[in-house]
Amino acid sequence: MIKIPEMISSFDIRFLLISGSKIAVNKVMDERHIRLTETVDNLIERKNKIQCPPTIAPVKISLKNVLLFTLKVVLLTLK
Repeated sequence: MIKIPEMISSFDIRFLLISGSKIAVNKVMDERHIRLTETVDNLIERKNKIQCPPTIAPVKISLKNVLLFTLKVVLLTLK
């Protein structure tokens, strides 16, 4: 009576509920849940593979800061 998960319809679930096979119904629902979870995981994994890396916000650099840093480096190397 139990088919593979992708071919189980809601009619089959109702039939199993009516016939009193709660174990079979729970098994079918678990199979559907696991299959759905695997599908979502696969979609997320594929999306992450093709997704561009995050961009870094540009840093505001002034000429004054660059010159001061260069001067400090030069003075430290001369010591």
